[in-house]
Amino acid sequence: LAPRPVWSLKCIGGCALKLHDDIDSLSPEDSLEGTPYLIPEDAASRAVFYERLDNSKSARRIAALAMQQIARDAQEMLRPFIQASVTDLVTESNEMEHMEWPLAATREIVAKHRELLDGPIHTLTRSIESDPKVYEVLGLYKAHEIAHEWREKSDRAPMVHEIRQLQKVIVGDVYGAGSFKEHSNRISGTDHKPAEPFDVARVMLELSDWWQQGSGDPILTATVVHAWIAHIHPFDDGNGRTARVLANLELARHGYPPLIIRPSADRKEYYEALAASDQGDILPLYDLFTRNIRNQARLMRKPNYVRDIIEDKFLSDNTARYSMWDAVISKFRDRLAEECGRVNWTFELSGMSNIQNFSLLGDRDSSGNSWFCTVGPSDGRDEWLLWFGYQSDEYRRCLSAPSVRPFPSIFVSRRDTSPNAEKPFLPSFPRPLESSIPDEISVGVEVAGMPIEFRWDSELDNFTITAAAEDLINFLVEHSTRW
Repeated sequence: LAPRPVWSLKCIGGCALKLHDDIDSLSPEDSLEGTPYLIPEDAASRAVFYERLDNSKSARRIAALAMQQIARDAQEMLRPFIQASVTDLVTESNEMEHMEWPLAATREIVAKHRELLDGPIHTLTRSIESDPKVYEVLGLYKAHEIAHEWREKSDRAPMVHEIRQLQKVIVGDVYGAGSFKEHSNRISGTDHKPAEPFDVARVMLELSDWWQQGSGDPILTATVVHAWIAHIHPFDDGNGRTARVLANLELARHGYPPLIIRPSADRKEYYEALAASDQGDILPLYDLFTRNIRNQARLMRKPNYVRDIIEDKFLSDNTARYSMWDAVISKFRDRLAEECGRVNWTFELSGMSNIQNFSLLGDRDSSGNSWFCTVGPSDGRDEWLLWFGYQSDEYRRCLSAPSVRPFPSIFVSRRDTSPNAEKPFLPSFPRPLESSIPDEISVGVEVAGMPIEFRWDSELDNFTITAAAEDLINFLVEHSTRW
């Protein structure tokens, strides 16, 4: 691919927001040439690619405005703002690997060891001997700092030896750190077989060579780099954390806000998208990354975002409302799991809407959409998806006085069984007139004892948590298609 012209815009920290001005002319073939990923040549698949590209362009515009606003708001608070933002990245990435470090504890560790983080890298990496648990925070935090320095000092993507150095910073000075794996490894919970040790150096060189030019769309490039690293699984440890740091490095090089994959809301969709990428389909992960970037950019444009992040007061006005709503959702989740057990169905929690998504859905912004849970017969794949979205116009028309800051709603989608399905679940599905599946489920605050409402077209009905869970599972069983 020939180098593509770029335009620049001053943004946070004096970096340049560099965006390709010919993104409209990108084709699937040019964008993904040299990668393991292909877009089928049929019209439907190409239409999906260009729809994702349009979403990425929208994210680019929102990101540019957000970064301009951050640059104005940050000023002398720039360093503490960056520290707070990186701490959030570290917390969520570690939690994805089941390393439980609450945000407050992560901040405390970073503050306590600031001198170590500012010192020589070899001193930091050797510190794992004194406390391996603490190094889970320090190593990943330092890796993000190094990535930040790279984007300011160099206009190129990292080479293979630099990727290996970054992985060593993440995992510490332990056996095998900074080197490719010597033995075959597997990815827990999947059937995917990563690259064999003898082939890792070659495929990593292919990845690095392709990255020097990229796809033409920074979000797509970040998606490919992340998926490719995860697919190769080149290291004995730290593959997921390395992939997420590298994806954020690519985005930072072009002035985008951080990509934060939050396990509480994104884990199941993230893993399913990675599984699809292992089969060559990059679009689900591209879609997830684009939505999360748009989500983060919109949050960054909220008033006082910089100060609230630094002072850990982000969305404090929503904290009480979120806590009350989350308490009801948690009880509803537990009751749904019990009802699934009663009818011998599987229940798998996908995620609980976090306070960031809760705020976006309160603003009726679909960037806050996230999966809640999947359910279905025990003898087959999960048939139904329950997901969080914003309160519909139809629901609001049923109310005498709609809330200015409404709570999120839950919607039901059915698995798409067509061989060329774009996504695993249909956004909507035709309901027969006699269908008892509600169009929308509203979860409010448990005050009067009946906090859950089902909406059928323009009719509302109130339920206790127990009755709502029992009726919903019964409705889904009634309309289930056995696999």
